[in-house]
Amino acid sequence: LNKFEKIDLTIYNKLKGKFEQIVRTHKGSRIFQNYLKSTHTDILHQIFLELKNKLPELLKDNYANYFCKKFFTSLSQKDRIEFLTMIQNDLSSLAIDFIATYPVQGIIEQLGSKAEKKIIYLGIKDSINAYCYNVYGTHILEKILSYFEEEFVKEIIDYVYKNFIDLSFHINGICIVKKLLLMTHKKSLHNNIKKIIYDNAMNLI
Repeated sequence: LNKFEKIDLTIYNKLKGKFEQIVRTHKGSRIFQNYLKSTHTDILHQIFLELKNKLPELLKDNYANYFCKKFFTSLSQKDRIEFLTMIQNDLSSLAIDFIATYPVQGIIEQLGSKAEKKIIYLGIKDSINAYCYNVYGTHILEKILSYFEEEFVKEIIDYVYKNFIDLSFHINGICIVKKLLLMTHKKSLHNNIKKIIYDNAMNLI
């Protein structure tokens, strides 16, 4: 496979039904990542149809997770939406999985439309509490705070407000607190945080 530059129709027909097996290997995942940029979207769509029901498992795989992250960015807009929809119900666990969290974070960075972001947000919104205290979950929330619009981050910010002191005392919670402190472009946010810090200065010290 190394001698090829893309997956053409001939290669696709030879490998049809074997793509999951291939991307779960170190060599297969690496080589196929290199093919994605030059492979026609019609063939990528067919590969997606073969893999879509296995995406949650593949995102947790040692090698396939790298392929999945790059695969997402190579898909058509329609397939990207379906990709996200296929993992939405598993996001609460994928986001804090010690392998899957990294491709999920990478995918969050690549989201373009509000439709894509809404799918991710709806998949994680019920886990905000758990994520704030989880070593991987805090990174997911930090990505959302960095890349999502106001309508998607308000619930996270409100939760941190209400639990500011408890989070400040927690080894993982403090990460999300610091993220809010770095959001210097939001003046109203900092005014609220200043009041919380002033009111609890001795406790925090």
